[in-house]
Amino acid sequence: MKNAIFLCALCCTLISTKGITQVVVRPTTNLYGNNNVRNNDETNRRGQLYDAAAYAIIDGQKVVGSLYWHPDWLQGILHTADGRKINGFQFKYDIYYQTVQFFNGKDSLEMVEPTIELDLISKTGDSTVTVRFINSQQYDKKSPSVFYQVLLDDSKGQLMKLNQLKIEDLNEGLTVRDGKKVFKSANSYYYYDKQKQKLTKLKSGNRNIFTAMNKKESDLPGVNLNDYDLSSDQGLISLVQKISSL
Repeated sequence: MKNAIFLCALCCTLISTKGITQVVVRPTTNLYGNNNVRNNDETNRRGQLYDAAAYAIIDGQKVVGSLYWHPDWLQGILHTADGRKINGFQFKYDIYYQTVQFFNGKDSLEMVEPTIELDLISKTGDSTVTVRFINSQQYDKKSPSVFYQVLLDDSKGQLMKLNQLKIEDLNEGLTVRDGKKVFKSANSYYYYDKQKQKLTKLKSGNRNIFTAMNKKESDLPGVNLNDYDLSSDQGLISLVQKISSL
C-alpha cells in the first residue's frame, strides 16, 4: 500500500515529455567534401544528411539538430525549491524548452516540480566534470524560468551562460531544402555582482563586462579587451578572472 501511495505521488509531480522525436547519428564535420564545392553527388548527400540527422518535431515540423545541452543521459543532482536533492535518475537539460527531463530506466519524463538548480556530471576517461545550472528565478522571481550555466563563481560574482536555441530556415541554396528548418545556437552571457546583488546581461559583443563588474576601464590599464576572445566561454572566463584579481 505504501509503495502504491509513493508511486502515485511521484506521478503527480511529473509529466510525460512533449511529443518530441529525437534521432541521433554520427556527426559530420564536412558536408561538401574537401574542395568545398557542391556537385550533384554532394547535393544528394546533403539531402540524405538532412533526412538522417538528429532532429526534433516542433509544432508538427521537423527541425534538424538536438534539443539538449548534452546528447547523453547524465548522472546528476536536481535541487528542488523545498530543499530536497534528487539524484537517483539520469538527467537531460532541454535548452529549447528550458526544461529538465529524467530517465527512470524505461521512459523519459519532464520534471514539473520547481527546480532551483541542476548539477550534471559527465565523465571522460578518468576525469569527472560537474556543470552547474541555476534557475533564473533565483535572481529575479518575476523572470521567465530558464537555466544559467555557471562558468565561473568566485567571491565577487558569477559569470553565467544562457544556452538557447532558435529555429531558422536551412538555406543552403538547394531547392530541395527550401522550407526546411534547423536549430541554431542563440547563447548569451550574464554577470551577477554578489555585493550589489545585481544581474547584468552582457551586450555589445560582451564588451560591457567592466560595467557589469562595477569597474571602469580607465582604472584597469593592464586589461585590454582586444586580448580576449569575448565570444567564447574560455575567453570571458579568463577576462573575468583577470579583472577579479586586480
